[in-house]
Amino acid sequence: MKMKIIKIGFDLDGVLAQHSLGGFWFKLRKFKEKLFKKTHSSSYYFPKTLVEKIAWIIIDWFRRPSEQRDFLVSLAKKKQLKFYLITGRFKFLERLTFKWLRKNKLFDCFEKVLVNTQDLEPTEFKAKKINRLGLDFFIDDDPDTISCLRKKTAAKIIAAKSLNRFLKDIFAGVSLKQSF
Repeated sequence: MKMKIIKIGFDLDGVLAQHSLGGFWFKLRKFKEKLFKKTHSSSYYFPKTLVEKIAWIIIDWFRRPSEQRDFLVSLAKKKQLKFYLITGRFKFLERLTFKWLRKNKLFDCFEKVLVNTQDLEPTEFKAKKINRLGLDFFIDDDPDTISCLRKKTAAKIIAAKSLNRFLKDIFAGVSLKQSF
């Protein structure tokens, strides 16, 4: 009997790439989003000026890999699992994203690495790619994104705070459809 391949997608920032400033960074990010969403639009903020883009590049470069990196790398070798990285990062961060993944030995874990090179609204980009790839699961850290993706995709959307348990269940061969 042929075993079904389980397709799992991961967001990058906040899931596989953690900020060195930990909880402080999360609070700062929320403040920044609240401020910019009010001044620019109700959707995600897109950095427009060179100074804003440089700030984003610096912030993203100093992210460190998730504590689950080694476990993820070992799971990526299982033939019944296919991992995909779908990040809402904008086009100006594409090269940096690939470089960061290679530096942290994560690039080869993924069947595909998809970066938002058309600078679409990040949640719309993720929903489109999740549906196109037919993912079974997708892991994200942003509550608004999780809520939106649960409405727009057939994939089971997992909150990043459950990543460790999720990966352990995969390793143990637990029926993921029942577990999450």
